[in-house]
Amino acid sequence: MPSRNIQEYINGLINKSTTFYLDLNNGSLQKAEHYNCRNCNQRLQGKLCCANCSQKEVKLTGEITDLKEFSNLRGINASNNKFENLNFLDTLPNKDKLKSLNLFGNQLKEIDFAELFTNFSNLEKINLENNPLSAKNLDNLTSEQFAKLVKGIKDKKIRVNSFKGTVLMDLLDYAQKLVKSGDSSQQQQAYQLQAILQNNPIKNEPQLNNSKLPWVIGGVAAISLAVIVGYFNDEWIDEEDRIEFIVADENIKTTSTVEETILTEEEKTGQSKTSFRKIVGRNLGFVQHKKYELKKEENEELNLKLLASHIKEMDLVTDIVKYYNLAEENKEKLKTIRQAHDALATENSQVKAQLTEGKNLINSQATETNDLKGQIVNLREENDVSQEQLTTELGKKDQRIKDLQAQIAQLERKRSPDSTKNEAEAQTNSGDLRVLQTELKRYKESYENLTKTNKNLNSLHEEAKKKKQEEEIKHNETQNENLLLKAEIHNLKTELAKLANQLKNSANNETETFKLLKEFEAELDH
Repeated sequence: MPSRNIQEYINGLINKSTTFYLDLNNGSLQKAEHYNCRNCNQRLQGKLCCANCSQKEVKLTGEITDLKEFSNLRGINASNNKFENLNFLDTLPNKDKLKSLNLFGNQLKEIDFAELFTNFSNLEKINLENNPLSAKNLDNLTSEQFAKLVKGIKDKKIRVNSFKGTVLMDLLDYAQKLVKSGDSSQQQQAYQLQAILQNNPIKNEPQLNNSKLPWVIGGVAAISLAVIVGYFNDEWIDEEDRIEFIVADENIKTTSTVEETILTEEEKTGQSKTSFRKIVGRNLGFVQHKKYELKKEENEELNLKLLASHIKEMDLVTDIVKYYNLAEENKEKLKTIRQAHDALATENSQVKAQLTEGKNLINSQATETNDLKGQIVNLREENDVSQEQLTTELGKKDQRIKDLQAQIAQLERKRSPDSTKNEAEAQTNSGDLRVLQTELKRYKESYENLTKTNKNLNSLHEEAKKKKQEEEIKHNETQNENLLLKAEIHNLKTELAKLANQLKNSANNETETFKLLKEFEAELDH
């Protein structure tokens, strides 16, 4: 099968600025109109395909690198290629005009929906199926973008199904995260996304696990509570108003799971209480009818026995409800204590990190201080040696200057303008004088340079001394901060210990509550 570089093929197209749809599909024979054949590059005005190449299928290879001339592009079909990324989309000049993108059957490794929706705000259709794809940066999606993603998947305008990658699991994980921590709008969208990806009917509420706690407490309480209420109610009902009340045996037999249910169903507390109230209210009519039947009995002793039995059961149910409410209160307290414990643990970790950073800073400053001390010692030694050498050299130069001045004075005295016999000697002495003057000038310059060097050494010594003082001040400040951090950590540890004791006491209270519940259940079964 002949092949051609895909970018070369794109470069050979004409009228790029007026092209609305770019077909780069490798899965079928190119149907071209108003541009060149991808195989022989023959112009195809008014034809569906090239007559010379109608029996050939050209395979496009390589990567797309440049689409900057397609200023009006609405759709791209790049399916069945081997693209590993979407970098070529960055070269489009008018990204807001792109509405559809088909990337089926490529080698895309990851997709950033937040970036895609941000750069291509009007993108409506995306086909990413059959790619080894994973979703990244889902947390960057805005609420509007996430709603757009969910609606697109629901309407099958955004296709992400693939057996090669993890994109479906990534979306499910993100949806579960939003169910727990998102706002109401995000939670609603997350429920829909979960239902879509799991092929379940869309529901507005999450599927809660079956909690048997309302039936356990409600079933026992409704019978006893409703009977007692009926005895002390002055209103009566007719036989036709009787309401059936049935409690399944399997629900009554699940009392052993009460403790575990209370501990693990914190999010269902409101639903449990509501179900309990509904069960009791639904069966008040049956209790009133029961009262009516007992009224018809002529055996007063039997009525009294039944009444006493129901009163005893009612006392047990009242205690069960009381301890159930106590358990709910303890759960709220436990939740608050756990939140405080987590907050303190986080703060403690931050303080420890600050303490570690302070220690590292102290160590680094100590190292710098030691280095500075070594430099100061070296400078002092060098300065002492330089001062000794300078003093010796200055003494020599000073003596040499005095000798030269004496020689010059002597030569001046020897010069006599009236004497002709000493003219040759005067010329010689004049030359010597110039040499001595030059040498004197050179020694003066050397003396000035040595003086400047001495001044520089003194200033360097003063600067090192000043820097040492600054480092000592910083070191003292760091030590003070370290002491404050240690005191704060001690206070946090004390508070943490108090909260731990509260947590332990609360756990003990819950354990006692569950023991009492089990005792009451056993007595009821008996």
